[in-house]
Amino acid sequence: MLIIALILNMLGIGLFCWLVLTLGVYALPCFVALSVGLAAVHGGTGITSAALVAMLAGAVTLLIGQTAFIWARSSLARAVIAAAFTVPAAIAGYHLAHGLSQIAVPSSLWQHIFNWTGAFAIASTSWKRITSFAEPTALGEACWRNLGRLSWPRRNKDEPQSRSPEA
Repeated sequence: MLIIALILNMLGIGLFCWLVLTLGVYALPCFVALSVGLAAVHGGTGITSAALVAMLAGAVTLLIGQTAFIWARSSLARAVIAAAFTVPAAIAGYHLAHGLSQIAVPSSLWQHIFNWTGAFAIASTSWKRITSFAEPTALGEACWRNLGRLSWPRRNKDEPQSRSPEA
């Protein structure tokens, strides 16, 4: 029984770490959704309509961020957009690691080391996932290269240039 419990515990911790690293990208849309939802509740709307407005605001934030990152040509603009998504992820990672390290680590120095390690890990994973939204593919590069010129594919030199229907 103890071995099964240890195996399930390790699987649970692994699943939790995977979930945290995967959902780090969505820290900014989650923050926007919570802020809009709380503003809607304090504005006098009901819980259901506030939840719908919050989900819409989070989805729109994610959609605008991904679209802006994909269409941005400047490296500086892409870095700013990626940083806008990465900084809230780093803050969330810091506080997650802080909460977990308070449970198991008695030393304040080691707690801060684990906190900053968690912030860096989640921020770097979030940065990688955000920048992978617009990674060029072979088809995409060919489309952008050939966007300005509309031409037919070149023929081989051995192939005759024109064929008449009568021949």
